[in-house]
Amino acid sequence: MPKRVTEADRAVGARLHALRKARGLTQSALAEVLGVSFQQVQKYERGANRIGAGRIRTLAGLLEVPVSAFYGEGEEGGGELLPLLHIPHAAELLQAYGAMPAVMRTALLNVARGLAHHRAVEAEDVAVATDLARIDA
Repeated sequence: MPKRVTEADRAVGARLHALRKARGLTQSALAEVLGVSFQQVQKYERGANRIGAGRIRTLAGLLEVPVSAFYGEGEEGGGELLPLLHIPHAAELLQAYGAMPAVMRTALLNVARGLAHHRAVEAEDVAVATDLARIDA
């Protein structure tokens, strides 16, 4: 009987995706180091293929995390944060946030909180934000 992929396998794949993105690695770069195709990395991340114990150990070393990071052990209420890393640019934003001095992180957090609670964004505000993003890029 063939082994079936489980929810636990999909969760490990999702953690691999988040950890890879947090390190700023592409699927191709990770695949090259592992000696597999980037399609295989995609299958791992989607949970379509299981990741063996030896490969998880290798991945942990490459991504500089403990093996337990793939299993969510030791998370205190952090399980709900993992899906947020799948939002486009979330990992990049987190990396930039981590590189800022504490006073700037606090200011950015206050701005983000204000934007998150703002219910109706005017089209003009969106246009201004888009223009600012182009200037910074």
